[in-house]
Amino acid sequence: MVSTSEDEPLRRLRRRESRPLPNFNDFKVEIPEFEGKLDLDEFLGWMQIVERVFDLKDVPEERKVKHVALKLRKCASLWWTNRCAK
Repeated sequence: MVSTSEDEPLRRLRRRESRPLPNFNDFKVEIPEFEGKLDLDEFLGWMQIVERVFDLKDVPEERKVKHVALKLRKCASLWWTNRCAK
């Protein structure tokens, strides 16, 4: 059977339909580290990024604190360690 140029759009559509849908969780998005500086604007900006990452990845509420705690560094990590000990 000889194909015609009219068959080409149909073949392209079938190839497109047979491809799996993209999985947007395939790319790596991480929460940035936070050192605990006393700069309110820096903290609020960091929190906005954290919330966007949680929203994108559909992180359940019960896991959010644990994820954030892993990204605390320096003064923020020390504060968290002391907070957990109390």
